[in-house]
Amino acid sequence: MDQEFRLFNNATPGPTPSNPTYPGTLSMLARSSMPGGSSSDHSDKAGRLQTLTVSFTDRYRRLENLQDLEAALQFDQEAVKLTPEDHSDKAGRLQSLAVSFTDRYQRLGNLQDLEAALQYKQEAVKLTPDDHSDKAERLESLALSFTDRYQRLGNLRDLEVALQYKQEAVKLTPEDHSDKAGRLQSLAVSFTDRYQRLGNLQDLEAALQYKQEAVKLTPEDHSDKAERLESLALSFTDRYCRLGNLRDLEVALQYKQEAVKLTPDDHSDKAERLESLALSFTDRYQRLGNLQDLEAALQYDQEAVKLTPEDHSDKAGRLQSLALSLADHYRRFQNPKDLRDIHEYYRLSFQIISTTPELSWQAALHWVCSLSFFG
Repeated sequence: MDQEFRLFNNATPGPTPSNPTYPGTLSMLARSSMPGGSSSDHSDKAGRLQTLTVSFTDRYRRLENLQDLEAALQFDQEAVKLTPEDHSDKAGRLQSLAVSFTDRYQRLGNLQDLEAALQYKQEAVKLTPDDHSDKAERLESLALSFTDRYQRLGNLRDLEVALQYKQEAVKLTPEDHSDKAGRLQSLAVSFTDRYQRLGNLQDLEAALQYKQEAVKLTPEDHSDKAERLESLALSFTDRYCRLGNLRDLEVALQYKQEAVKLTPDDHSDKAERLESLALSFTDRYQRLGNLQDLEAALQYDQEAVKLTPEDHSDKAGRLQSLALSLADHYRRFQNPKDLRDIHEYYRLSFQIISTTPELSWQAALHWVCSLSFFG
């Protein structure tokens, strides 16, 4: 959504001190833009409608009132309708309308809104010359909508088209552009999606290449640095799982440790990254048998559990992941305390998921297998 909103703001003039997004100002703007205010054939009518759209969108993003989004859509459509095909703002207003349909799709999940967004984004891209400063951004936005439809319907063709537009967007983006790293990352994610769908190793190699470039272009103090390091680590993990090259596991561990280090303890992804790091230490322990790796896995699993709220959907899974690390420790040392702790973590996880019969059944089967292993 953030990318879409940036596209929206770039396409149209935003609110100014003389045009704040307060209800009274919105009402005044609406009256002046509706029939009975300024005449519909006034040369500035479409522009005023577009400005009004920006204000309603701002308020929607602030208060999440669906009526504001509906109003933004209405005025977006009127602005597009009043703008001639050869007008310099036509593409920007089509893009703005598409973003509003995307917002409503993300809010309500109606596939028709996604289809409309795709239609208007395609029109906007078609009207935007290759040397226009917004061309790459609109290509990226169009690719994101094809990705949304792929995720919704699973049609491989949508993923292929998304890849094509993302590649074009990357190609048109200068190396020193602030969005270059983000577009490389987005392209890498689509290659990862296709790798996961088809299993073609070339797609995984491409994902690795673009993720490495994205990380390299992302400053250390950038808010997305940790996320991109984690993503890069996961691709190295995928290649380790595929080819078994220990070097890939070593590199994955390095990037995961960097990602954890850059993630504040109060960040929503901290626990997940700690758990991911623990899994890689577990993988190396299972490969090499080094006790230090097992101890590290236990430490990070414990930290992940500690940082996960009791009502979090991943709490039970992280408790069980910790229990599995303790199981490795028990197999190594036969310490009765490990066995007691394993029982306790499974018991706690059962309490959390007992309201979900399917998960409870899966956990019960897992626990029975564990009991049979320990005798």
